[in-house]
Amino acid sequence: MTLAIVGRPNVGKSSLFNRLLNEERAIVTPIPGTTRDTVAETANLGGIPLRFVDTAGVRETVDEVEKIGVERTIAAIADSDLRLMVVDASGPWTEDDTSLTGEIAPPGIAAHRPETNQTWRPT
Repeated sequence: MTLAIVGRPNVGKSSLFNRLLNEERAIVTPIPGTTRDTVAETANLGGIPLRFVDTAGVRETVDEVEKIGVERTIAAIADSDLRLMVVDASGPWTEDDTSLTGEIAPPGIAAHRPETNQTWRPT
């Protein structure tokens, strides 16, 4: 089973990915667009093997390398069994967030505050 972790740039996808794996597997910086390619690892979650896929942030861009990353994110969404959309709870919901929810239906959504490393999930 594969879970794609998706969202806009710098919302905490790679931080969450690392936390789920209990290791610093993905590079994390405060610079939007750090993740340019997918990074995948498998871990046991309650005895169930789950392949986590960290993805590039989805946004409109003129940067050719970042465009390739966004295309790979869309492919990872299509190839995954589960999708988790991470949003930055410290800012407003954006048009990019709304657009991305259409790509990941049915979504799972978690809100992440990168500066505090706190994660919120709907109950």
